[in-house]
Amino acid sequence: MAVDVGRFGCQSVVSVIKVNPRTQGDSIKRLVNIVTMNDEHFEAQAIKLKRLFYAYKARRIIIDGNGLGAGLLDFMTRSQIDELG
Repeated sequence: MAVDVGRFGCQSVVSVIKVNPRTQGDSIKRLVNIVTMNDEHFEAQAIKLKRLFYAYKARRIIIDGNGLGAGLLDFMTRSQIDELG
């Protein structure tokens, strides 16, 4: 999963990519889904990212942590409890 972070009227975009390694040559990469989050607090974005991580059984989340993304990274390291637990 790759995340381009947005805030205050901008969208955060999550790209879910499936990578199939090959024995020779480049791996085969397929874009599985694109999810957008509109004008949400970083904590709400972190909760959604964690849900997507488990739903897609992802191995990694790549977050642009420069500038604006640093705020999201702070919430990704915390434990969160929402209405679903």
